Amino acid sequence: MQVAFPAAILFFASINYSDTMWMKPETILSVKDQPAGNVYYLIPGQGVCYNSYPVKRADIDSFMWYLDFAKDKNRCYIAGNVLKGADPGSFEVLNMYFARDKDQIYTAAGMQQKLDPETFEVLDEGFETDMHNRKRKITSYAKDRQGLWMMEYYSLKPTFVKGIDMTSFSRINDSFAKDQQFVLWRGKKVKNADPGTFTAFNINYGRDNNHIICQDNILAVADYETFEAVATQITLAKDKNRYYRFGDEIPKAEFTELRDQK
Repeated sequence: MQVAFPAAILFFASINYSDTMWMKPETILSVKDQPAGNVYYLIPGQGVCYNSYPVKRADIDSFMWYLDFAKDKNRCYIAGNVLKGADPGSFEVLNMYFARDKDQIYTAAGMQQKLDPETFEVLDEGFETDMHNRKRKITSYAKDRQGLWMMEYYSLKPTFVKGIDMTSFSRINDSFAKDQQFVLWRGKKVKNADPGTFTAFNINYGRDNNHIICQDNILAVADYETFEAVATQITLAKDKNRYYRFGDEIPKAEFTELRDQK
């Protein structure tokens, strides 16, 4: 089972960041003054930096950034790396994972020629803001004329999710989504789950009229009537017979210790 993290519900919506979102890099004296989080800075003697790493050949006067993307009069960047072929004059940020110019869509892997730029649309921001006001990547969806695309924290380029009906597609929370035929967990179809009756306990556990579900699997051993997820620890659940962490059975003592951790 994969580890997942809590996040707020994101709604099925188109995002488009205008030029007003672009920011100039903040000047800090050294990397020791750098707050947590991924940000572009101007450090005397090093020029423009992405965190502590210099952005090679960046033009300081025209450099602007938003999320992991940036541009100056000559080039476009993601995480401090040049996006080859991107046009600074028309470059815009779509969400945490995607940007575009007048011709193409870009991710951390560069130009994405499999995506159709004329119909491409992101369906969420691709991040949530945590209690420390830091932006954290989450499972993200986008669409074009071909259908649904998915990105995750370590994704460099999008994964196509086959067979999804975009007219009925909707997000349930940061991990679960559905269309009229399938329940999805992080872009993976949950075999035999019923989208018409599915509800999520949290980002790891859910149920339909016949099954308890953990991530992208049916939890066949679970007692349906007594199953409950732990509100304060999204990895944990229990029923009258067993205790679970990410759907795997664990001893009661381990469950209790994990549940009571602060």
